[in-house]
Amino acid sequence: MQFSVLLSIYHKENHLFFHRAMTSIWDEQSLKPDEIVLVEDGPLTDSLYEAISYWQKKIPTILKTIKLDENQGLGKALAIGLEACSF
Repeated sequence: MQFSVLLSIYHKENHLFFHRAMTSIWDEQSLKPDEIVLVEDGPLTDSLYEAISYWQKKIPTILKTIKLDENQGLGKALAIGLEACSF
């Protein structure tokens, strides 16, 4: 069974919460997703970019990022991300 995980992140998110979510999705699951689609909903903080970079290096073929120039809000960001999901 193939599946995607879809996430959206924006500038007010705590980078530690993002790390925790990714750890749960990737490190702590016996059935891992075939791809993780992360929508960057507008410009982010340096700490969030660093956290995303860490995961891009750890799982480069799994983590796919979509960058939005401006914050669109959760619903719109997820709709955009859904179109990018392969599964």
